Amino acid sequence: MKDLHQTDDSGRIILTSSTAVAKGGHMSASIKLSDGRIVTTDWLRCVDGQNELRLMREVGERPLCLCKPNQIEHPFLQIKLLPSNILILARMPNTQSQHDPSCRNGQHHSHGTDKSQSIVESYIENDDGTFEVNSFFSLEKTIKDVALEKVGGEDKQIHNYQGKNTSTLLGLLHILWDKAEQNKHFPSSDGKLRNWNTTAYFIKKTLQRGRIKGKAMSSVIFINQWSKDEKHSKDYWNWSRGLADQNKEGVVGVLIGRVADLHQAAPTGALELRLDLIPTYIKLGEAASRDLRTSYPRIIDKLQSTPSSKDRDFAVVGIFLVTNSTRIDNNGQTKKCLIARKAALMMTSKDYIPVESDYELQMANALRDANRRYIKPIRHDSDSPVFPDFIIIDEKPATYIEVFGITNDQHYEKRKQEKLAYYQRAKKQLIAWNASDNEPMPTIPMRQPPEPKQT
Repeated sequence: MKDLHQTDDSGRIILTSSTAVAKGGHMSASIKLSDGRIVTTDWLRCVDGQNELRLMREVGERPLCLCKPNQIEHPFLQIKLLPSNILILARMPNTQSQHDPSCRNGQHHSHGTDKSQSIVESYIENDDGTFEVNSFFSLEKTIKDVALEKVGGEDKQIHNYQGKNTSTLLGLLHILWDKAEQNKHFPSSDGKLRNWNTTAYFIKKTLQRGRIKGKAMSSVIFINQWSKDEKHSKDYWNWSRGLADQNKEGVVGVLIGRVADLHQAAPTGALELRLDLIPTYIKLGEAASRDLRTSYPRIIDKLQSTPSSKDRDFAVVGIFLVTNSTRIDNNGQTKKCLIARKAALMMTSKDYIPVESDYELQMANALRDANRRYIKPIRHDSDSPVFPDFIIIDEKPATYIEVFGITNDQHYEKRKQEKLAYYQRAKKQLIAWNASDNEPMPTIPMRQPPEPKQT
């Protein structure tokens, strides 16, 4: 068969026809992307093709299989991530009859050894919507852990973990935010911000679909949600009652909440903090305090410089590995509290969209004020050099936003140039802000209301 494809200057293979192409002894099938481009499966294996699939996966777009060129409606394909961090196309459930018998698109997933699961580095994602996180931290406190704590040692859960294929506490938080779609902003009809109650509700619903260390997430993880009666407080005490006491072996729990305040406790200088709607304090051990200060100095400074949450133009969500303990209050009374063996912090906008810097916070606020519908991609399953900071999705094609906020870093500058070159090659709509160069933030156009339908 004669080749019907052409190759551009960057080596991308683009079809000039929807007919399959013979290449390397096999049929290279045709795929239609969301912007109308027709490409081959060979192109999707190259660097630009993989970047294209990653962007489509973030936006939630699905390519079409053109194995039957004369068919009016073509079947959609799913985008799946393999353990090798390579993206492939998979057939949608119950679409076998819509494909040509000789079609190879999606066969890798549907005919592979693993028909139900796609491993995405630190978690397993099932086709039925359930998922399991592979965490590096243990949810059981052993006698060895207790002995180390009694002499002031650091147990294995305190050390920074450098391995792959496991989730850190912050990684777990990112996975939950992504699975619950709380990294997406949808403008409300009344102009009100999404509140913590709404965010916590969707995270709690997501916990019902997840497992961690073989346990149901809903039994391991507690997230504070507003309730006007005493039910919320009772739910918390019932959950915490099952946790181990300090210096005793037993169950370790995971607590997620919005940080109300954070301070140093006398005389040790260890950190203590309070979460909104949680009826107790959380104190951090010496090692956990040191680790938190090292990992999140900017967030800690912002919390301490703005003590009142009412005055903040941001929010901070914390995730903690906790057991039961006690503390002495200002009146000299012994009170129940939690002790965090490990902690992580995530800064968000006031409507709980995750951000990684003050520059990103400004951009998130601008997108919200412009009434735009957008996504904040979360890098928990991608090492792609092309990974946008935000994606505006209320119009097609989507607009990608890059916030460049680091200077004097050769590796960062190289990635920046790779990103810009890719967006130009792929003809993507891009808003780039060189914030580190004191460049004014680009104006975000207000979302235009849809034109009324003519009758």
